[in-house]
Amino acid sequence: MDGECGAVTYVTHALHEVVQLAQTLLLLKRGIVVGSGPLGELFSQLNLRHVMPESQIGAILDTQVADHDKEYSLTTLQFSGGRLSVPQQDRSIGEFFRV
Repeated sequence: MDGECGAVTYVTHALHEVVQLAQTLLLLKRGIVVGSGPLGELFSQLNLRHVMPESQIGAILDTQVADHDKEYSLTTLQFSGGRLSVPQQDRSIGEFFRV
């Protein structure tokens, strides 16, 4: 492939896998395309409630682990919009993490 990265098609019904693996999404309902585009954009579109459970619709952030607070069992994630504290994650400082 001469150093080029090819695309991979991954088919799943597990939304938690999609969030961690996908960059671009093609949503199907009964074999018909009902949405396509960048993952973050699709997950924030309320008009896709008929395809995705409402509890799964929301913001997706690409973050980087900034710090661990062992006393309070928290991990601080940084992203372009600021910082976010979440329950402690088993990830290394500097590691990229999508939430």
